[in-house]
Amino acid sequence: MNRIYFLKLASVADSAFRSRPVRDKRNSPAFQRWDDGDTSHKSRQGRKKIAQRFNAGRSVIYRRQVPLGTKEPVHTFTSIVIHCVWATKNRGPYLTSVLHERLWPYLGGIARENGMKMLAIGGVSDHVHLLISIPPKLAVSKAVQLLKGNSSKWIHELFPNLRAFEWQEGYGAFSIGISAVDATIAYIRNQTEHHRTRTFREEFMSMLQRPGFDYDEWMLD
Repeated sequence: MNRIYFLKLASVADSAFRSRPVRDKRNSPAFQRWDDGDTSHKSRQGRKKIAQRFNAGRSVIYRRQVPLGTKEPVHTFTSIVIHCVWATKNRGPYLTSVLHERLWPYLGGIARENGMKMLAIGGVSDHVHLLISIPPKLAVSKAVQLLKGNSSKWIHELFPNLRAFEWQEGYGAFSIGISAVDATIAYIRNQTEHHRTRTFREEFMSMLQRPGFDYDEWMLD
């Protein structure tokens, strides 16, 4: 079974901070102006705002510093990597290849703006897979809510013909050990080929069976 590991090491703290990820300021803000194929100017009046393209990478280490003067200052290091998957409502084939090109970067931007790091995104017409690294104070359910809610709102605003689009209410979230990160990234990136012979339902049932989830098939509808 995959596990989440927490490591505490003695170190020297400069000041007191709340938990927050080590982030490259060059990647913020996530919401940049979309250039619609015109790269001659980075910003023009009236452009639609969507997320900047994300750069997939390794998991983020989050640290917590304690107040100066503590006898034994401690940093808290966490690596919490989650493989998330959810479908469109009623498995509607809304996620076209054209939408992928806009939606995947936008999901990466939502993650970055909320302290997460997107390691991989993939999927086909009726569902999406994400591999994310999250900070210790962000619940998995909240992370999924932010990703699903904001992306659904954005789709409705930018694509009038997709006003009927909705994500399904449920989702799957599976912790991933560091040794399995590369294999999971490859799996997510190969979704198109993978689903030439397998449905989302079959795939999701297999994902539930590996860690031993007890479920009834009606729960997958």
